[in-house]
Amino acid sequence: MKNIRNQLCRWTAGVLMAVMASTSQAQGALDFLQKLKEKADQVTNQVNNIPLSPSQGSNPGIPQTSTSATSAFPAPYTGYKGDIPPPPRRTVWNKETNTILFSKKPIKVGKEDKAAITNQFEAGDQISAMAYLKDNLKSSRLVNQFKVYIYDAEDANRYYSANFTRERNNDLLEKRDDGSDPGVDRHFEFDIFADAKTALQPQLTFTLMEAMNRFLTNRDRDEKDWYRTHVLEVELQMNYEPVASGILYYKITPENVGKFKAMYQTHVNAGLKDERLPDASHKDPALEAKIKAVMTARGNDVRKVALSRGDWEIVRNKLTGIVTHRLITAYVVSKEKKSSNPDECYYNELRFREDYVGSGFTGKLQLDGAGLMQTKILCSNVK
Repeated sequence: MKNIRNQLCRWTAGVLMAVMASTSQAQGALDFLQKLKEKADQVTNQVNNIPLSPSQGSNPGIPQTSTSATSAFPAPYTGYKGDIPPPPRRTVWNKETNTILFSKKPIKVGKEDKAAITNQFEAGDQISAMAYLKDNLKSSRLVNQFKVYIYDAEDANRYYSANFTRERNNDLLEKRDDGSDPGVDRHFEFDIFADAKTALQPQLTFTLMEAMNRFLTNRDRDEKDWYRTHVLEVELQMNYEPVASGILYYKITPENVGKFKAMYQTHVNAGLKDERLPDASHKDPALEAKIKAVMTARGNDVRKVALSRGDWEIVRNKLTGIVTHRLITAYVVSKEKKSSNPDECYYNELRFREDYVGSGFTGKLQLDGAGLMQTKILCSNVK
């Protein structure tokens, strides 16, 4: 149908041109029709180039997405001369940065093991990172601000995110035991997830793992949020500017999540090894037994009771001065039921009340109030 229309347009223009050309008076009209024919041919060519259906090509004016893989990294990244391809990177800052490489074992600058570099991990794996920098640590003004920021690249608001921030980082620039100067380094190494005994920066690693543990124990989340391959962006900032970044894939399943929790627990235990229960103010075995019975009835697995602030405090009515009740406080140590660590306990300082009725105290003890602080402690450290 389109071809018939085009041919008819050309034939009509040709006939008119022949008729008008027979007289000199029609010369002006002939010139006009010649321009009209040229315009018709131009429009026809444009129409013929438009596909009749989506199967014949993409719609005009809609940009097409390239399927070829590209890397956003500047190359080569300073400080690394090998041929290990950096993992793909996306950054929320949309800025050019140097790269962070990842491995399941420590990375040695200048001796990088190409076979060990990866961005594919699963729960329980050690994740060591090496950030390659454009400038050395002193030039980067590391002493002002230092931050490792991790977020879920698929949805930073909905899923896991964590950050470790330090101000005034002079200690990171102190001379090493061998006399070398870390301030001249153009790299920074750290562990994202690792056992407490091997972590290079234990507090940094513990902070990142603690955030993941909170995420995995958050009952407001659906399990499909936990058990999947997390696409994690890792970003190193200095003086509030991103200087290096990389992306890794971290697979968590119901079968391997316990390995992560066991690794996290090594940090918890390391931090708790020196935690001790405060000394008791005095001993009263009969009263301690009553307190234990009250807390056990509330569902606690009580391991120890220690009276904390001396003898009973007598409370009177402010207007009449009549005795109404008495109070006493105690540290109560209980087993942490939600923990996978059989040696994890916690203690609170709690207040207990005994009412005065008639001519004496009833002897019936009840919980009257609890302190805001709940302190973790190893059960084995409670004597």
